[in-house]
Amino acid sequence: MLVSVVVVNWNRREDLLRALRSLSEQTHEGLEIIVVDNCSTDDSKEAVREGFPNVRLIEMPHSGFSACHTFNLGMMAASGELVAVMDNDATLEREWVERAVRHFRDDPRLGAAASGIVNAYKEHFYFQYDRWPDYSLERDYEIYTFRGCAFAIRSSLLKQVGYFPEEYEIYVNEDDLAARVWAAGYKIKYFSDLSATHYTSKVERPGWRMVYYTTRNRVWNYIRYLSPKMAVLHILWALLVEGPMVARAGQTRHLARGLWHGFRELPRLGDKRKYVREWERVMWRNELGGLRLRRRRHLTRERHQGSAGREPRGAKSRESGGAAGDGLREEPGGADTIDVK
Repeated sequence: MLVSVVVVNWNRREDLLRALRSLSEQTHEGLEIIVVDNCSTDDSKEAVREGFPNVRLIEMPHSGFSACHTFNLGMMAASGELVAVMDNDATLEREWVERAVRHFRDDPRLGAAASGIVNAYKEHFYFQYDRWPDYSLERDYEIYTFRGCAFAIRSSLLKQVGYFPEEYEIYVNEDDLAARVWAAGYKIKYFSDLSATHYTSKVERPGWRMVYYTTRNRVWNYIRYLSPKMAVLHILWALLVEGPMVARAGQTRHLARGLWHGFRELPRLGDKRKYVREWERVMWRNELGGLRLRRRRHLTRERHQGSAGREPRGAKSRESGGAAGDGLREEPGGADTIDVK
């Protein structure tokens, strides 16, 4: 099976080369690699042509194109039965593509495969997770969405339901596509044997863009595909969880602007409004499972901290030179990182 991998790049030469090296090491042989370069000025294109001559390079005439538009160009140019998308600041495990192909062959109703994402850095206030997703202890499970950092989807399904929504420009566009996958009668699954590392590139990007577009596009997703009650609930929950982080980063104005521009879409929804019951059901199940899992980890951490604060038996004997504490060993501390998203 031919698999097309689409990578979009703009002025991230070293990140891109690392990503392409990880693709060149894949165990699956039928691989088409497409790089859409958004008019980089850091010799990215020259480095691709020199180091990876088999890569199909699409060069944009200027850098004003949105992420959704450039990814769509790459996906539409793909020849494979499967299309995989990865960020230019990510790497895939060597057997990632081979395993993804097996999952799609095993399940004809699988529309898209979500990969686990390991976050290499936690330097950005919006990247608070060590690993995504964090909804369940099950090995593989249905999931309402995927991350654009690394996922795979059937090419025929893309042609049926459409590509990323270009009006979103950037951020949360995966959720819109995911809702349409569920609406078409296909499912999305997270597979624990698919793992990518996200390096959250240190190249500076304006922080306001992430806050504004994430907020606006989330509102659009919720009012398009959820019931009114669930849409309001999810918007309020997102504000409760992420609002304090945004305020600490000094981006409250862009959060408010994103909310306003999101709700302004309501009178113009028209045929874009499509309640997807299955997407809502799976989303709710994922989020409840994630809350339970994080609560369990929080309690585990509290127990560790409580036991660490108590004076162990035998401490007084050790202080007085007695033998009662000679055989005591310190219990290991620490706890799992809590995902605040």
